[in-house]
Amino acid sequence: MSEIKANLRVFKLRKELFQLLARMYIGSFLTISARYLLVAVAPLIFLHGGASSVEVGLLVGISFLVQMIASPALGNFVDNQGRKKALLLGVLMMAIGGIIIFLFPTMLGFIIGQILFGTGPAAFFGAAFATVADLAPKEQRGSAMARFGILICAAEAVAPPIGLEIGFSKPHAFLGAAIPLNISI
Repeated sequence: MSEIKANLRVFKLRKELFQLLARMYIGSFLTISARYLLVAVAPLIFLHGGASSVEVGLLVGISFLVQMIASPALGNFVDNQGRKKALLLGVLMMAIGGIIIFLFPTMLGFIIGQILFGTGPAAFFGAAFATVADLAPKEQRGSAMARFGILICAAEAVAPPIGLEIGFSKPHAFLGAAIPLNISI
């Protein structure tokens, strides 16, 4: 009888871990998709608004530069403050960045939004990868991380065409980028 109870506890634990990993994967997919919706739409809006191709390249690259610079400090934040706080901080910063871009569709609004769109993923990705590693059983950690990597690539591949379809002439599509972020919390 005790063996059956032990097996039930293991099954329940595995089910809970699976559910947590599934929520983490879905939330991450939505968060990453939101970022790449913006990356696809922004260049077209600003090119048609009169920005040069170099200016557009710099505008898009700002978030990735900020992410690179902020990642070490926000990695420490993940370790010291916890995964959940860092995930929430990252998602909220990206949502606020999307709202700023929506409310102020100018170069300055976009720069401020992109700074938040870079800082948010610096917190989010560190926490997301650490959470996946924490949740996955030790003997399956490599495959869990590989699946998480596939999820990131899938979001990066799917979001740009969707963004281009829904947002070319509609700057309010930036708000659409913030919506999945809020759902994924």
